[in-house]
Amino acid sequence: MSQVAGSVHRVALVRPDDPQSTASLERAFDAGLRGIGEIEVAIFKSLFPGFGLCSAVAREWWEVCDRRRAPVILHLSEGVAEVGDVLHMVEEYDRLQVIIAHLGLAPADGWKEQVRLGKHPRIFIAQPLAATKK
Repeated sequence: MSQVAGSVHRVALVRPDDPQSTASLERAFDAGLRGIGEIEVAIFKSLFPGFGLCSAVAREWWEVCDRRRAPVILHLSEGVAEVGDVLHMVEEYDRLQVIIAHLGLAPADGWKEQVRLGKHPRIFIAQPLAATKK
């Protein structure tokens, strides 16, 4: 457990419906936060109507991460629908780095398009660990 504890860094949960969410995020970075995530986009959308990767509050968060050179970890579960939004994020913010969790949610529809995002120099695909039989 000490190996795991030594690898965990500070995290923060911000709510998109909190008018102080961007200020809270700034305070979390000041306290040692190194990136944000894992943002499960579909769950955020269901809990917070109006939230999206290109919504006003999300854009404030991406600006903070861009300025601080902090990565954003996203869990994309809507397949192809979110690919364009992720590309827009990295086009708008020159230093923003995005990590797509769970290998683009394979084998859900659209996972191949999500994995192709990894060809962008600032978009990374996180491969989940899997146990296999010998």
